[in-house]
Amino acid sequence: MTALLTIGELASHSRTTPRALRHFEALGLLHPKRSEAGQRLYDANATLQLGRIMLLKRAGYSLQTIRTLLSTRTLDPSTLLDAQIDLLAEQARTLETRLFQLRATRALLETGTTLDIEELCTLIRQGETTMSDAHWKPVLDRYFTEADKQRWEAAKSHFKPGECDDYATAWQDLIARTDTARRQNLPPENPKAIALLKEWQALQERLVDTVGKDQWQKVSQMYQDMNTWQTDTVHAPFSAETYAYINSIATEAKARNLI
Repeated sequence: MTALLTIGELASHSRTTPRALRHFEALGLLHPKRSEAGQRLYDANATLQLGRIMLLKRAGYSLQTIRTLLSTRTLDPSTLLDAQIDLLAEQARTLETRLFQLRATRALLETGTTLDIEELCTLIRQGETTMSDAHWKPVLDRYFTEADKQRWEAAKSHFKPGECDDYATAWQDLIARTDTARRQNLPPENPKAIALLKEWQALQERLVDTVGKDQWQKVSQMYQDMNTWQTDTVHAPFSAETYAYINSIATEAKARNLI
């Protein structure tokens, strides 16, 4: 590794993105040097600082909290590792509970006990949800308080049995059509694009009415920051480009008083 790294080199070495590094800089978490041409250059101290930031992020801390921690005290490696150990231990306890349920059910099947399809699907969904929740927890902790999460959990009661699946399917279909329109360079002011926007708003409206506009604003902020937290196991249901596209339609529609 050279004494000074460019933003692209550091992003590659740290398995992050240049956009994330610029975001950390904007928050005052990273302080790169500058070449005579204005190019960002990162020395060993900056690289070490990035390591602290990434470790604290994986441990579930928000960027605002990380900024406070790094500005008020020196974090030794033991403290950083303890934070990650605590997070992984919590995830392990949740996974162990699900494993116990699945193994107990498997044992019942070996005794000849039968499960109907609904019971079996419920167990499978629980396992999938647990794995997904374990990966998503650090991201959700960054944007939502425990009270926020309870509001979202309570929102499920506003859906009748089966409606959640239908709602998710409707979103998947709309996202796919929006992405197609983006790739086809459909202008934001095109009536078909405006129609897509109105579908987004209609689907959002049910949740906004249930959890409140403040919660939906937090969701919007989370997706605006998606390039700073996406990994192989945690990713948004749409690309940053598609999200920017639907927002550009909204901007155009407001400017033309179409919504």
